Amino acid sequence: MPHINSVLNNLYQTPINDSRIRLFKISSSQSNLELSLQGGIISQSYSQYLIDYLGATVIPIPQNTENFFKSSLCLSISINPVSLKLKNLVKKTKVGLSISEWQDNYLALCLFLYEQGDLDILTSFWNTRWFHSSNKLLLSKQEFLNSVEHYLSLILLAIPSLKAIQITANISREEAQVLQSEIKSKACQIAKRDMAVWISYCNFYEKVRKVAVYEEI
Repeated sequence: MPHINSVLNNLYQTPINDSRIRLFKISSSQSNLELSLQGGIISQSYSQYLIDYLGATVIPIPQNTENFFKSSLCLSISINPVSLKLKNLVKKTKVGLSISEWQDNYLALCLFLYEQGDLDILTSFWNTRWFHSSNKLLLSKQEFLNSVEHYLSLILLAIPSLKAIQITANISREEAQVLQSEIKSKACQIAKRDMAVWISYCNFYEKVRKVAVYEEI
């Protein structure tokens, strides 16, 4: 949308101090792909317009995985250039999953765990963001699994009222069941209340996406 500046200018003729828009200024970074998928790559003029006229806040480029995760959490619970462009442009539709009503709910968080070169997960993340632009995070699978309790603590610190976590990963059904039990146990312990946890597993060889565990809230 090269003309988006003029469109927004007609809608907001008076500058806004803080519109809750958060954005990255993409530069040389080891997380460029993840940052681009999470927050979008926008032009310099569009970026400057959001900052000058709509009170957007620039998030520093994260230098490590933990800061990347914190920045992604910030983007997921605020407005970013991706969600701003998609707002009201597409009809919200269910994607065939029984948990689809939680795909864009502020009380749920969807984690997509990927490995180097794992295009299945990256594609799944982007396609899901197209239909439901908020509450989606992309994170290294190994990094998350190595520090599950730490990242769960960060999540609950950012979203204290969280009720559900959905994790999508390229793992087998058996691995998904074990992971679901582990994540749910730790999440409930940290939150000190019951938490719903779903694992959607993408089997690379079968080329299908399945929901391993579903719980009613």
